[in-house]
Amino acid sequence: MFEVGTFLAEHLHEIDPHPIYAGSISLLKSQGKAIQCLHNSHAVSLYMDGKVEACLGLMMLWDGNADVWTVTSKKVQNSPVAFHRTVLRLLNSYQDGLKLRRISAGTPSNFVDGCKWLETLGFVKEGKMIKYGPDGQDWWLYARLKEWEL
Repeated sequence: MFEVGTFLAEHLHEIDPHPIYAGSISLLKSQGKAIQCLHNSHAVSLYMDGKVEACLGLMMLWDGNADVWTVTSKKVQNSPVAFHRTVLRLLNSYQDGLKLRRISAGTPSNFVDGCKWLETLGFVKEGKMIKYGPDGQDWWLYARLKEWEL
């Protein structure tokens, strides 16, 4: 089971990142303090056995629209169902609590497991972002939509 805690920038340095983050982990680590301090950021750290194993958050783009990001450790793969349920609960809570119409997410186009996971979280593939990643890789853009009654 994962415990949800307050995100701190140094948590990004504690995680032994999954290999998929090789091209972006340095950039994320350098932005940790900004993420922690921004008023339009909602971020948490996920603990397993008292150790930070993942960080995730939303960057509010404007009312009703946010972009989600994650950093996970290799160890997360050992508890995929618990991790998935925790993230799904957080996404639902953020989407309801912040009245989000849209949450966007991206994953490298060659990361098949990332694509499958986003789809099981309710995201729909919208298109390819050419040369988008920090290392120039193509990424898929996904969106999780919810209609709100006015």
